[in-house]
Amino acid sequence: MIMPIRRFKQAGLAAIVAATAVSGLMVAPAHASTTSSIAATATAEVGNGPCAHGGYWSGLSSQSTSCGGSGGQSQAWCADFVGWVWSQNGVAHLSAIDNTAASVYDYGKTYGTLHSTPQVGDAVVYNYDASSDYADHVALVTAVGGGSITVVGGNEGHSSGHSQGIVQEESTSQYAEGDAPWGQVISGYISPVVKPSVALNFSQTVGGNYNGDKVSDLFAKDSSGNLFVWTGNKGGAFSTRKQLTGGWNFTQTATADFTGDGFGDLVASDTSGNLYLWTGNAGGAFSTKKLLTSGWNYTQTVAGDFRGTGHADLIAQDASRNLYLWPGNGDGTFGAKKLLTSGWNFTQTTAADFNGDGIADLVARDSSGNLYLWTGNAGGAFSTKKLLTGGWDFTQTTAGDFTGSGHADLIARDDTTGTLYRWAGNGAGGFAAKVQVTTGW
Repeated sequence: MIMPIRRFKQAGLAAIVAATAVSGLMVAPAHASTTSSIAATATAEVGNGPCAHGGYWSGLSSQSTSCGGSGGQSQAWCADFVGWVWSQNGVAHLSAIDNTAASVYDYGKTYGTLHSTPQVGDAVVYNYDASSDYADHVALVTAVGGGSITVVGGNEGHSSGHSQGIVQEESTSQYAEGDAPWGQVISGYISPVVKPSVALNFSQTVGGNYNGDKVSDLFAKDSSGNLFVWTGNKGGAFSTRKQLTGGWNFTQTATADFTGDGFGDLVASDTSGNLYLWTGNAGGAFSTKKLLTSGWNYTQTVAGDFRGTGHADLIAQDASRNLYLWPGNGDGTFGAKKLLTSGWNFTQTTAADFNGDGIADLVARDSSGNLYLWTGNAGGAFSTKKLLTGGWDFTQTTAGDFTGSGHADLIARDDTTGTLYRWAGNGAGGFAAKVQVTTGW
């Protein structure tokens, strides 16, 4: 159970500024049927490497796939394996888990499921250090009884000649908190929180101005791989959806006007790490995809004019939690990446101009459910973060001017009900109370 790559979850940008709070939503820990299903899912993967199923990850932007574009591991992938197994079994709040083992421990603290007695379906975290928010490893408990436990973990087996790691099953009679089986101290057990039985009908929800009317529209993908657009109308309503294409086997979807023609374009990456551009036109159609770059091993890709140049840029994070900016040239091409910050321990990153200065800002959530705003400055720098609210138990957070007011708003999904909500922006970095957009999202 020795891992070749140490994964840190470092401190982010500093300073908290209090703001209006929004009530969060909680759900119950997983039931026995769910935990036994988690154990079965994990056990079925024993012996697989990092590229099984095209890579292990939760399917959310907070994690990147365990399989790199070269066909091997893209990072230490023990947390990616946990995210994948839990995502197959209806576990809630997976946007709080990133590529690090420490984020699983933080999940337990945030949702009140961190404890010291192993249960089937739990994650077990090893060598957690609170001062650095770092942990060596995480695995899943698949059996408890007879004075021992069995665990299944990803990114193991390196000492047995598996250079990329495999999914491995092991048992031990040393399972108390503080015990050190395999030389790694057990820091605690984390039970998953199960979602209610509300189907996820749409994913990759992203806002952008599709038709050039200055009111933001919504893009999303259904479970069959169809990509749709809902055009926005002043006041915050949306038209009936329009199908753009089927077979949308892409992730990291972002939208902005990358070519300067007034119409929204799309960028997205495939499972091989290729990043593509689809340019939009006046008729509402998109061009054939154009390869922008290969080796796009980044997550949380967002778009906006972050420099005040009038050209849309890209921002994304790498597996080491570094956040980068790629400046747009206004013709569908981009300059060399620029490091914005390291230790980006945030998820659900989205972008829009929230304060009306013509420069795109960032909004993101930390592992404790706090939602922050970083306002952009000319040149591509950002202010110290400002706390917008705590208890942000929503997913698929996206931004845009959905009401036609000239101010950027937020839209997000409540996973417990499948309801999509909008928070109208006031142009000064604040937001009104949430308003229901639709159900069955």
